[in-house]
Amino acid sequence: MSKFQQDMIEATMEDNHFLIETKDPDGAGGWHTTYKEGLPFRASYGVISSTEMLIAEASGLKRIFVITVRKNTVIAKDYIWRRDKDGATFRATSNSIDAQSPDFATIDMAQVTAERWDLPK
Repeated sequence: MSKFQQDMIEATMEDNHFLIETKDPDGAGGWHTTYKEGLPFRASYGVISSTEMLIAEASGLKRIFVITVRKNTVIAKDYIWRRDKDGATFRATSNSIDAQSPDFATIDMAQVTAERWDLPK
């Protein structure tokens, strides 16, 4: 991938914030879960739109997004974040360390898959 292609990917990146989960006793033996805004990061969003995925979505499977970040943005499975522009919340379904450009490459990118996620009430 060329420097131009990397610049194009970075131009599509949007502002996001990781969400940090905290649990506090609710006074009745359970927990009250809240999420607070954590570290910011930038990411580009794509959607898997293969024929197989479209059929799976029609059967009730959630839409799968491909999230592209810089390699220094580590996203682990089950991390949750919010896209700043529209407040959409996502949950990682893979690890960024498993899909990243090699150290000798001119591109500095990693990818995870993610799904839209509704925060527990």
